[in-house]
Amino acid sequence: MKIDEKNIDELLIAYLLNELDNNAKMQVETWIDRSEENKAQYQQISKLWQASEHSNISFDTQKAWGKVSHRISRKSIFQNYGIRIAAAILLFLGSYAILKYINKPMATTVIYANNQLVNDTLSDGSVIKLNTGSKISYDENFNSGVREITLEGEAFFEIERNTAKPFIINIENSRVEVLGTSFNINTDYDNNLVTVFVRSGLVRFSYLPPDTTKAFQSIELKAGEKVSYNKSTHELTESDDTLLNEIETYWIDQQLAFDGIRLEKVIAVLEAVYEVNIKLSDEKLKDCLLTVSFYNEDIDQVINVIAGTFNLEFEKDKNNYLLKGNACENQ
Repeated sequence: MKIDEKNIDELLIAYLLNELDNNAKMQVETWIDRSEENKAQYQQISKLWQASEHSNISFDTQKAWGKVSHRISRKSIFQNYGIRIAAAILLFLGSYAILKYINKPMATTVIYANNQLVNDTLSDGSVIKLNTGSKISYDENFNSGVREITLEGEAFFEIERNTAKPFIINIENSRVEVLGTSFNINTDYDNNLVTVFVRSGLVRFSYLPPDTTKAFQSIELKAGEKVSYNKSTHELTESDDTLLNEIETYWIDQQLAFDGIRLEKVIAVLEAVYEVNIKLSDEKLKDCLLTVSFYNEDIDQVINVIAGTFNLEFEKDKNNYLLKGNACENQ
């Protein structure tokens, strides 16, 4: 699908009404992100539509359609009568009743986690956990149409399902769209990465591809899956290793749980969480199976538990650990 600039207002309205297929959505999103002028036009249409939902003005929809139909191409995308009337209402109100409303500055809510984690419940019932140094922002009409917020930093989301009002998180060069699920997003500015991990449900991650002249591409993520997007190179890395991916939410409750997991995999998780190096004196130790839970314990305590479980000894040199002993019995 190629964007027809003559019908862009119609496309934007259909986008706000969630009436476009995935390909058309990506085309519109690419058009919006192409320039500041396009973003401003989309925001104006969005404000108009949100305002029309709260307007007390009564009007004849057929009369409204008659006044604006000449402004819409005969090859209009509005084949659905309901969408045509929605467009008529929007354009009619936009011409007569909402002009003052558009010029009114839109209030923005900002939630910032300074030195501690912040839990907040949005007006739609969705729950957000913000990591330290992170913030989200959204305008006053957040729950009127498309539920749209902007994230900087890291946050865990539990989204209240509403198929009529998709939930969209905007991030630099990318966005996450979801109907109802729980997931974690980390905008790692140091490494220029955006990482999305889905704990439950399904989300759609849209991003600008390496060839930035092309439209946004998208990928769907299921529970346990993770994707990392490099904002500089626009490259995407996928992972379906559920155990390693769960590390993304460790910051929320500082809890690790292993149930019959090979020591080699346990070590990979610990190295990622605690930023240490752990070596084994015998390759056969990799096959030892560990069942244990840790809650908010430091790495020395964790290593002590592992060593005690398998009758091992360990040496420590700054952030480097060496576990020594014989292969586990019955492995």
